[in-house]
Amino acid sequence: MSVTLINSFAFGTTAPNITYNDTVQSATTSATSFTNTHNGGVRTGLWIVTVAYRKASSGTNSDPTSVTLAGTALTKMHGASLGVNGRQGVSIWISTTNITTDGTDDVVVSTSTSNDRCTTSLYKVGNILAPGTTIDRTSDTGAALNLNNNSATGGVVMVAVGANGDPTAFTWTGLTENSDVNPGGSAFQVSSASAAFSTSGTKTISATSGATESIGLIVSVS
Repeated sequence: MSVTLINSFAFGTTAPNITYNDTVQSATTSATSFTNTHNGGVRTGLWIVTVAYRKASSGTNSDPTSVTLAGTALTKMHGASLGVNGRQGVSIWISTTNITTDGTDDVVVSTSTSNDRCTTSLYKVGNILAPGTTIDRTSDTGAALNLNNNSATGGVVMVAVGANGDPTAFTWTGLTENSDVNPGGSAFQVSSASAAFSTSGTKTISATSGATESIGLIVSVS
């Protein structure tokens, strides 16, 4: 499998930054609510959460209906799933204002129908202008995913998430791989990656995996 993922966040005169916190993989199955306790203990600032899940049954639309961090509701930038022929789904969520609550590590993901093994990755970002404004978003499914995107003038922060049902580990090129996990020893692989760039233009990011049942997701906000 080959995946090309670009996810850009525009910023001002100060260079953007992104810090990967951690990934929590849940072994829970057939649930409509997942509470993933992340490390750190301090949640003040602007955060991005990637979510990946495996549907409890094929053909069931189980996209998250809400995601909270430290009790603060996050805004979904984009979400996609493989649909009736596959069970993987991914989405990316952001806090549109600085979270002011310290000491709460929980990411709570809620869905309308049952999911399995919900996995979340947590990132802190700085120096982006308007995190609630989505200017571009793309998803793709299949053995070869192409999600090219032009960066904003001046530089970008990139975050990507991919999932497959093999499970087979991902190999990233162009981004720093932050996590590559097999939740609960299941036939489900989840990977996330990120980077900050100080130059504009198209950045081509690739991820490879042996799985044909795969999905990738990007968003672009200014």
